[in-house]
Amino acid sequence: MTKLNLKYMPADFTFCSRKDCKRHETCLHWRAYMERPVMERAFFYDHRWIEAQGGTEKCPNYTDSTPVSYVCGFKNIFDSIPKTQATELRDRLIGIYGEYNYYRYFRGEFLTPPSVQETILRTAKELDISTPIQFHATETMPYWGEYKIKRKK
Repeated sequence: MTKLNLKYMPADFTFCSRKDCKRHETCLHWRAYMERPVMERAFFYDHRWIEAQGGTEKCPNYTDSTPVSYVCGFKNIFDSIPKTQATELRDRLIGIYGEYNYYRYFRGEFLTPPSVQETILRTAKELDISTPIQFHATETMPYWGEYKIKRKK
């Protein structure tokens, strides 16, 4: 099993220490617990609460630890498309994510999770933008959720 990339693990990420769970080998919460660095404080799921939710078979906290690709920055798309399409794409994405988040994704200050990548690509397709969107960089890590992850250089 490959080592997790914990570089961007949220400070308030919740761990699970249930080794008796049948899915612990692929659960991000358990794997992060096993590989975590020494921490001043850590958050753990209460085993009694998990049992009350149906036990480990139906654990509502299970998160697959399979790595996904986060990307950052997509300024280059505007270099090769007409200004009207560029303006429309920008306006639609600002409408979806708000101006603050849009510009952080655009400049590569925030890592762009897969769901946001899909929205950017789908919106470009709706506008008949045939130029492939090339992102500036890619980071592979577990899917930490819809956190705004600030890129570390």
